[in-house]
Amino acid sequence: MAAYINRTIGFGDSLVAPRSPLTDEQISSPLQVFGQAKKQINKMFVDIQEYLDDASERMIVVNEICPGVINGNQLKSIVDYKSKVKGICEVLTRDKMMKVAFFGREFSCSFFTKKILYLELSTIYR
Repeated sequence: MAAYINRTIGFGDSLVAPRSPLTDEQISSPLQVFGQAKKQINKMFVDIQEYLDDASERMIVVNEICPGVINGNQLKSIVDYKSKVKGICEVLTRDKMMKVAFFGREFSCSFFTKKILYLELSTIYR
């Protein structure tokens, strides 16, 4: 019964208009799908980075006001996490490398060569 209710109610907001078939037809090539997904992922990581910047600033202020609330290891982990997210954002902003990595156009031969070498080495050392 619960599964039936979930399927009939749906997970989306009823006030939001459903996607039109025209939009689905416009995004037909894998490159367009990749581009749209990359834009959405970039936006999510920018939002995460802004949230982390705001949260870390507040944590530092709280630590200055009440020194016993947050210890140094926790502040260090927050800064480390910020640097990891910043690194991910930098990688996602590289357009050409992301397309090449996804579609394998320029480096496909070297990829297969490395894969063959790996398979040969893994069979030798078993």
